[in-house]
Amino acid sequence: MIRKTATAINIKDYKMQKIVNVRFIRKPCNIEEMTADLEQYDIRPVLSEVIEIWDMSADEYDIFAADFFAHHQRLNGKGGRTGNLHQVIEINAPERKTLYVNPEGFDYARYVGFETIVESA
Repeated sequence: MIRKTATAINIKDYKMQKIVNVRFIRKPCNIEEMTADLEQYDIRPVLSEVIEIWDMSADEYDIFAADFFAHHQRLNGKGGRTGNLHQVIEINAPERKTLYVNPEGFDYARYVGFETIVESA
């Protein structure tokens, strides 16, 4: 579980919009399964709007990433889609790759992925 020291920033409070291309895995158990699936399968990135940013310590990130099915009340009711954009939470920690989570309204990390750079034609 995320300790109270993890901070969350609702970027809409700052009238900002951050759009990223994310390759998601649906219902991965943990970061290892997610990473293996991203490497194994050709998953198309989707446009995603960052609705909240969570800054964690490396330990908090590791605990979160070890069990994506763990319940986190802070995820409940968040995520989903607005138009063509998936609504995601950006999760950062020192010396860790940024995660993007779309809980689709649930209280666990239902869709999890990494940002990818999309080259234009």
